Amino acid sequence: MESGGIIARHTYHTVPPTVTYSLTTEGRQLIALFESLRDWGEKNIKKRQATGESVRLAEHHCGYQC
Repeated sequence: MESGGIIARHTYHTVPPTVTYSLTTEGRQLIALFESLRDWGEKNIKKRQATGESVRLAEHHCGYQC
């Protein structure tokens, strides 16, 4: 994703070395797409749960403020 211009890598010359990643302008353009996928997933889960189906959900939070 770095070579595709979606994320930017920032290296800090500290001991120990520190590396951070952030979304580029191009990467931020994808936020709405991922939010739409999340919304679809939440609706789909609720629909499946309403039929009595057991749905297992795993959440991972990146800390990015949308």
